[in-house]
Amino acid sequence: MKKHFILDWDGTATESYNRAETTSELMIDSFSREYGIPKEKLAEAHQEQKRNIRDNERKYPWVHKGHIAAYCEDPIIYSNSAFVEALRSFEPKDVSSLWQEVLLAYSEAYKSTSPVYVDRLPEVLDYLKEQGDIIVVTNSNPRKVKEEVDELSFEIGVIGHAKKYKITPEFANVSDTLRTEDGREVRLRRGAYFSILEKFHPESSFVIGDGFSCDLALPMTLGFNVVLVNDFWSMDWARSEVGKYSEGTTVSSLSGILEKSI
Repeated sequence: MKKHFILDWDGTATESYNRAETTSELMIDSFSREYGIPKEKLAEAHQEQKRNIRDNERKYPWVHKGHIAAYCEDPIIYSNSAFVEALRSFEPKDVSSLWQEVLLAYSEAYKSTSPVYVDRLPEVLDYLKEQGDIIVVTNSNPRKVKEEVDELSFEIGVIGHAKKYKITPEFANVSDTLRTEDGREVRLRRGAYFSILEKFHPESSFVIGDGFSCDLALPMTLGFNVVLVNDFWSMDWARSEVGKYSEGTTVSSLSGILEKSI
């Protein structure tokens, strides 16, 4: 059976550290104008909240419409979570509402960013294409991601606005949560993402991503092969979950796939 490689984009094929830095600068300008907060003061608050989150990241998850969408699993979530907490210190609001504001600001800032591709990306894509088909599945704007893919001169399809973060409690096709060894509850009922995954055969498909909650938890539950691409400081718990899964592989960077048999 032909293999399919379902590839996340931001943080997996492109560097999320660079994207987080660029978007945070643009978001500081945006929120400074919107809230009337001096840019220097907001930048200081953002850095202070990043230090607070680093001390206890589990207290600061990504909340989408009242549900935990993900934990602090990459530099972009880390930065955005710090914006939520920084803005709360100036104007207390509901956390879920602030997350909506921050994500809208991030999406707007994202449009102005340029990708920094991960090391040996063309080599990895060549390697995967020799074995099967690649499809990029991303929460980001599909037009921008397709432009970034096309820069590499590869014919690869893109499914954007995948809403992997969207929790649909009424969706009963899978269990509600996956409980990790360290006690986190990762929500599995992600109807929009499920509707994409159900088009593929789990036994011959590989889901490759840098996030556990949004990218890999649901595919693991459905029996897909999964590859966690992540060296972020907060992710030991996720590496442990993938490591004990029989069809799971962990690598610190995407080029690590070249040394694995997938």
